[in-house]
Amino acid sequence: MQLLTGFFDDGQTYYWRVRAWNALGESAVTPAWSFLNDVICSSGSTGTGNGLLTAQTHIDTCVVDVSSGSGYFLRDISRRSTYNPHSHNGLMASLASIGTKIQGGGMIQDSDNVWNAGGHQPAGVDAHVYTATVYDYLRLYLGLNSYTNTGSSMESIVAVTQYPSGKPCSDNAFWDPDTKKMYVCVGIGQLPYSGALDVIAHEWGHAVTQNVGANLLYEFDSGALNEAFSDWMGAAVEWANGEPNWTIGEGVKVVPDRNLSNPLLSDPPQPDTYGGSCTTNCPPNWYKTSGCIASLSNDWCGVHTNSGVGNKMFYLLSAEGTHTHNGVTVTGIGIQKAMQIAYYANDVKWEPTVTFSKARAAMIIAAEKLYGVGSTEAKQVANGWSAVKVY
Repeated sequence: MQLLTGFFDDGQTYYWRVRAWNALGESAVTPAWSFLNDVICSSGSTGTGNGLLTAQTHIDTCVVDVSSGSGYFLRDISRRSTYNPHSHNGLMASLASIGTKIQGGGMIQDSDNVWNAGGHQPAGVDAHVYTATVYDYLRLYLGLNSYTNTGSSMESIVAVTQYPSGKPCSDNAFWDPDTKKMYVCVGIGQLPYSGALDVIAHEWGHAVTQNVGANLLYEFDSGALNEAFSDWMGAAVEWANGEPNWTIGEGVKVVPDRNLSNPLLSDPPQPDTYGGSCTTNCPPNWYKTSGCIASLSNDWCGVHTNSGVGNKMFYLLSAEGTHTHNGVTVTGIGIQKAMQIAYYANDVKWEPTVTFSKARAAMIIAAEKLYGVGSTEAKQVANGWSAVKVY
């Protein structure tokens, strides 16, 4: 392999063939040659700088030395199993990394490893640091080596102005199952979502569900559970990193997107009780799914709305002390136990079209597998689902 310089990094592989001719005629086309237009790190480093809301005091970067100069890039190679300069004890594959780019551009870079420039750099810094935080959480709490459990790279794209469909994108973040990358759109009415650790963890939660979980179908109950599981992971990652709260997206928005302790206060409001196939007298905010034909225009039959049911259950199951909802008392078992049970169910027991009822049964089995039949944990999983009227 030869290092070619002078190209603008875009992470793409380019191919070309050559055909030559003279007065005697035209020659055959040569075999294809290719080059990867990407950053080649010579070593890992750590920088400091500014995120959107807070200073980041440990930014895992890499040094690139080429004939045209040197610089620092938002590429973290320090979590490879073969390279551990910063004591992260990662298990990533030997060529894998955590990288952050700008849409339509290359890997975000800085001249002195003090990331204090304006523009889109703070959004990139946060997405980069928080994705590494998610990797560490997956490894330490769920026993996963990246979102695939094979040590895969984790790549984020910030300053996104359009979805893959070509439609404009702002004030949003999403996981793309096709490119297997996490995207953060530009902020217009608010700060970009990369400023929220729980939102970054939420999007990587979708990656976990797709790649090692049940690959939940994104509609009806299974789609609502897909969203709920990502919210659970968003909250659990924040709790594990000294941010004990029950909201998703606080800080970048005045009113958080989700409120697990009280879904009625989410933006927009969510239900805290299951409505099933109700057509009248439904629980407040329940998206009626009876007769619904799933489409983008109706949010695939309310997946971002009805996920509030799972969120209320998870709060009751996780929160310290006892809480009563719909006449059912639940004693919390702690958020990390609850998350481990949820992940086990997603990984082993849930199916792509799982309903709320089947999700309940699978989580009880998961709790029994992890903590024993008749255990407090299994009983409280059952109580948590009963409290939101999932039987």
